[in-house]
Amino acid sequence: MSKKSKRAKQARRGQQARPTKQMPQRASIPLQRHERPIHRAQYARQQMLMGDFAGTISTCEPLLNSLPRHSEIRMEILKMLGLAHGMLKQYQQSYAVFSEAIGIDPTMAELWYNRGLACSSMAVSYTHLTLPTIL
Repeated sequence: MSKKSKRAKQARRGQQARPTKQMPQRASIPLQRHERPIHRAQYARQQMLMGDFAGTISTCEPLLNSLPRHSEIRMEILKMLGLAHGMLKQYQQSYAVFSEAIGIDPTMAELWYNRGLACSSMAVSYTHLTLPTIL
């Protein structure tokens, strides 16, 4: 057996014997107002991924007031907010949020698509209503 293969074999044994280090998981704690907006945006992203859409909305709405109108992070917050409203079937709010985002950057196709979905969903949800007939 060559020296190179012996070393590789020993290294593999050493790696298998060592226990892997696991990072302790932190509990999800709502962030305070004094924390930086980027941390709150990351927390909102986590909430969105976990399916906590109402929590995402409650995190994002106050954050919008503290962000400059044409910032990249504001666009991310608006996208998350619009998606959260859409997932909760609050299509009018979703449409309004995506319209605001399109007003800031009309070149993002994703915003137009999601606004169209919200508009389409609003139309579908109102089709079950019967209109009074005018004689």
